[in-house]
Amino acid sequence: MPVYNGERFLQESIRSVLAQAFHDWELIAVDDGSIDQSGPILEDFQRDRRLRVIRLKQNQGTATARNTAVSNSDCEYLAFLDADDAADPHRLKIQMEYLDSRPHLAVAASRALIRRGDTKSRQQLSGLRPNDIGPTLLFRNCIVHSSVLMRRSVWEPYRSEFEPAEDYDLWARLAANSRFVILRDLLVTYRDHQFGVSNRFPERMEAAIKKNHRFQLERLGVVPQEEIHRRLSAWPADATTADLRAAETWLLQLLAANQIYEPDSLKRVVERIWFTICLDSWTLGPEAFQIYRRSGLATLTPGRLWQFFRRFGRRALPS
Repeated sequence: MPVYNGERFLQESIRSVLAQAFHDWELIAVDDGSIDQSGPILEDFQRDRRLRVIRLKQNQGTATARNTAVSNSDCEYLAFLDADDAADPHRLKIQMEYLDSRPHLAVAASRALIRRGDTKSRQQLSGLRPNDIGPTLLFRNCIVHSSVLMRRSVWEPYRSEFEPAEDYDLWARLAANSRFVILRDLLVTYRDHQFGVSNRFPERMEAAIKKNHRFQLERLGVVPQEEIHRRLSAWPADATTADLRAAETWLLQLLAANQIYEPDSLKRVVERIWFTICLDSWTLGPEAFQIYRRSGLATLTPGRLWQFFRRFGRRALPS
């Protein structure tokens, strides 16, 4: 657990670890030069000998704090929890039993309950199979860091140059050779609040994500087209026909270049993205459906046809 000026939620986060149904654990909290009450809060909890606190004299960044915690651990499994998140009491028990019985898997994440102020929502991961996680990471980070439990044997150090998306970088690197699973259980509460790093430094986050995409695309063997790739995860409703054609060409290029991911898995992820961006092209109306159905990327299931019909009306039905 990296801690930097985390007094607001730190007690709740630590208590969620103390309440675990699985008892054989050690919590290593790294105080990354906090100047608020995080230090005294950590001291109060040190009465429990399972909590070990490491203090860095100056703030060195989340990647360094995470690496410090891992390098000071002695364990078979690593679990992560940020100082503003909270774990379900059965989190460690469920995830460890899952990995213990499936030696071919390296990383077990879970769905998250996302908390924004007084509102709560559930992370949606519709139809995301284990083999689809690596290809999905090529486009977006689908893993909540605080939900991850992994085998220490596959862990690699976080890279500071990818902060504040250093977790996304780690998953992308590991996914080329290690298998992930995202359990449907809601095993962590993720807080999305104004003091979070992604909300305080949106420009830094966007730059880090671009850098991550560039790394993955170059590893795949293509010359990155960063603008069109970025838009695939936040498709504009006013997209033009030319925009969709450019996206189709780019997605086909990724499929052709692939030497890393299981071909069927990448194809499944790409087909899902193609469907989503066509469906989200509001201003094109039924023309977006026609572009979709005539593409080599289309998989027109009854469910997808119904979604086009709901969005664009009868004109979206095939003639």
